[in-house]
Amino acid sequence: MLKQHSVWVKLETPVDFYLPGDALPRAAVAEELSISGMTLRTSNPLYLDMKITVQINFPQETVEEFIKQKGVLCKAQVRWTREIHGGRSDVAWEVGVDFVDIPQQDQALIQEY
Repeated sequence: MLKQHSVWVKLETPVDFYLPGDALPRAAVAEELSISGMTLRTSNPLYLDMKITVQINFPQETVEEFIKQKGVLCKAQVRWTREIHGGRSDVAWEVGVDFVDIPQQDQALIQEY
């Protein structure tokens, strides 16, 4: 883990994540991102130490960029979670995850973004 000296960037970009044994992705929004992890907002509760797979598809400006799109698919572990309320009866969770065994080229993509 690279947590100590990572720079965190605020953003709001859709990401997908997979729970162990799931074939279909679940939706989330990345609120903060660093080379060591991210903060997610999701309607799905996640629990401490849960291991998930995260897919980050960086937003693209043009069709050509979309076709060449390089995303990041990596393992992550839930480090903290808290329930948040979005108004009325909407409930969501904010979740902090650390990337686990993220390949160096994926770290470079995140750093570049």
